[in-house]
Amino acid sequence: MAQRRARGILNVRRDNAPQVIGRAKLMKKGLTDHSGTFTANPALQVFGDQITATDDAQVAAGEGGKGMAAARDVHIGTLLGMMASELVVIQAVADAGNPDQAVSTLLAGGVEVAGVSLHDKEILSVTQGPTPGSVDLEANATALLGDHGRRKHFFNWEYTLDGKTFIRLPSTPEGRTTLDGLTPLTTVGFRVCVTKAKGVMDPWSQLLNFLVH
Repeated sequence: MAQRRARGILNVRRDNAPQVIGRAKLMKKGLTDHSGTFTANPALQVFGDQITATDDAQVAAGEGGKGMAAARDVHIGTLLGMMASELVVIQAVADAGNPDQAVSTLLAGGVEVAGVSLHDKEILSVTQGPTPGSVDLEANATALLGDHGRRKHFFNWEYTLDGKTFIRLPSTPEGRTTLDGLTPLTTVGFRVCVTKAKGVMDPWSQLLNFLVH
């Protein structure tokens, strides 16, 4: 299995208030849903209150009025500082765990991932598809097939929204497929395996989580 070192990023622009607020809400949801994994700093209540205040300030700025935009910008600055602090917490958990789970940990915390370095090609890669709610999946055929590559085989694909219930996709003769119709800003887990000669199916790969856009 490839070793990875992943770095979490906010990937927002300070001058784009909806983007900042949207990312903050994703982080709060991730920290709340995985409260047993992350110890929020600042506390979730404080973080949530600032998100609400910033959201309200953005609405007020949109309605106009003297000083509303400036007040909104102050709230944005405060919120970004809190988001940076929460990112430190999320990154620390990712760094302390299994390197192969680092990306999943960061995505669970509601942040994006950058700086992933691989010593070997991953068994499965997931990238954003051409339309919202779509993804492209590609398997490492060489690693999965070994010396079986020239004999009959096909690739099996599954995804999960909760890590427990898996939904099977149509099998393919090639090591790639596309899935659409997913809900944007949802973290989805994917896995792949190969069926070789005589219909024998190899074990499923490790689950790879991906934040769909």
